[in-house]
Amino acid sequence: MIAGAMIPGGMIASLTNDNALLISIHQRQMVWDRHETYGQAVPGTRLALVGSQGYLELAVNCRSAAAEARLQVGDTIRIASAKKNSNG
Repeated sequence: MIAGAMIPGGMIASLTNDNALLISIHQRQMVWDRHETYGQAVPGTRLALVGSQGYLELAVNCRSAAAEARLQVGDTIRIASAKKNSNG
């Protein structure tokens, strides 16, 4: 999990019913698939999930999400629906 602003999972649930989030960082956009647990994602997969404390977690399974997204303390992250359909 990347420490910083805590976003309640309920806000994310109300944002979208789609299966992915579009995360904008440093004028780059990346799709993070939504999962219920880390075990649902193969190693190296970007995932967004609501953690045990009820907040959004952005992670890369078995790797560093901060390194993947090239994040620094104080960076702004924008979150939106990726509007990814069931066909991918």
